Amino acid sequence: MARSTNVFAPVLLALLLTFLASSVALVTWRAASGYLSELNISDPEIAKHEPLLLHAPPRSTRRVVLVIIDGLRLSDSFGLATLDRARRAGVDAIATAHYPSISWPNHSTILTGVPPLISGVRNNNYGKPVLIDSLMDRMQAADLSATLVADDSPSLAYMFTDDFEALYYGQWPGAFSKATELALSHDTSSLLVLIPGSVDVAGHEHGALSKEYAEASKQVEAQLASSLRLVDLQNDTLIITADHGHTDRGGHGGEEREVLEVPLIMAGAGIQSDALLGSAELIDLAPTIAALLGLPAPGHAFGRTLTEALALDEEERSLLQAADTARFARNSAIYLESIDAVADKVSR
Repeated sequence: MARSTNVFAPVLLALLLTFLASSVALVTWRAASGYLSELNISDPEIAKHEPLLLHAPPRSTRRVVLVIIDGLRLSDSFGLATLDRARRAGVDAIATAHYPSISWPNHSTILTGVPPLISGVRNNNYGKPVLIDSLMDRMQAADLSATLVADDSPSLAYMFTDDFEALYYGQWPGAFSKATELALSHDTSSLLVLIPGSVDVAGHEHGALSKEYAEASKQVEAQLASSLRLVDLQNDTLIITADHGHTDRGGHGGEEREVLEVPLIMAGAGIQSDALLGSAELIDLAPTIAALLGLPAPGHAFGRTLTEALALDEEERSLLQAADTARFARNSAIYLESIDAVADKVSR
C-alpha cells in the first residue's frame, strides 16, 4: 500500500501544481483584461461637443465598397491580382495606421476620422457604442444605410451596432464570400464595409514571413475576386486598405514601419485615376468617403479629405480643404483644452 502511495503522490502533486498554475494564470488574465478595459474612454471630451458639420460636395458614387483586410501589411499587398487590378484602375497609395496599431482602435478611426488617443478606443476590449460622430451618423442624417460583412472581428458590430442596417457575420468556410456576394447583389446600402480576418489570424499564429501568412493573403484575395466582380466601377467606388500590418515574427500594436504602413487603393466612381497622393492616414478615410457620398465629414474628425484623389473641380476642392482646416482647428482646440484641464488638476 505504501508503495502505491509513493507512486501516485508525485502525480497528485503535479496535478495540484497544474491546477494552481492555471488558477494563477486565470486570475492574472482577468486582472490584465480589466486593466486593458480601463485604458479605454467611453465618453471622450470631443464627444461632449456638437459635431462641426461643414461643406458637403455633390454625390459622385452610387455606393462605396470599403474593404479592410485585417492584418495585411503593405509589402504583402502586392502580387495579389484583385488588389493590383484595382491599383491599375485607380489610385495606389500608402496609408499610415494609428498607434496603438490594433484592430478595434483603427476600425473606429476609419469610420470616425478620430485617432485612438482622442476617440478613447484604445484596444480590443472596448466593446461599447462609440459616441463620437461617425460616417454612419452622417449617412443616417441623410437617410442612407450601411452594411457590414465580417468573418472574424466583430469590432464594428459592437462599436456601431445601431448604425448598420444589416450585419453579416459568419466564421464557417465560405461564409465571407457568400455574405459579400449576397450584400453586393441584393443590398441597397450606400456603404458596404467588408472585413476579412484570416490574414490577421495567420500573422498571429505564424508571423508575416510564413507561408501560412502568404497563403491566407492569397485565399482572401480569391474570396474578394469572387465577390468584387459584382462591383460596377462606373457607378460604385472601391476602397481597399488594412487596419495594421504584422511584424516578421507576428504580432502588432507598436510603431514598427511594417505594422503602421498599410495599402490604400481607391478606384471607380468619383476617383481621379492615377492621382498621386501626398501623406495619407486612416483618419482621412471617413472625410473622403463622406465626400464621395455627398455628405459633410464626420464633425469630430481630425482627418482631411483626400481631395487630390477625387474627381472634383477646383471650387469644390477648395471648399473641402477649407472645411477640413476649420474642423481640424476647432477639434484640436477642444483636445488641447482637455489636456490643459487635466494638467491643471494634476498640478493642484
